[in-house]
Amino acid sequence: MDNKRNKIIMLEKKLDKEKAKAKHLEEKNRLLKYHNQMIDTNNNQLNMNNILLLKKIRNRDEQIDQGSIYARRIHHNAWQVGRDGAD
Repeated sequence: MDNKRNKIIMLEKKLDKEKAKAKHLEEKNRLLKYHNQMIDTNNNQLNMNNILLLKKIRNRDEQIDQGSIYARRIHHNAWQVGRDGAD
């Protein structure tokens, strides 16, 4: 009888340990889900920022291209004026 009682007590302790482990794992899982959600939110924000920065870069590249074209025209016009004056 004592042997059965001891076995029951041992099994109850084991069950309590397993319950504590399960509770700990559930909390850890909840925190991981929250952490993943925060990472997703941050990634989405970074993606939006990257898209905006890429648009700005494209606009600046277009401005540089336009400036380069304008500079070539000015250079060509100056060359024409210098050439016309030499004649």
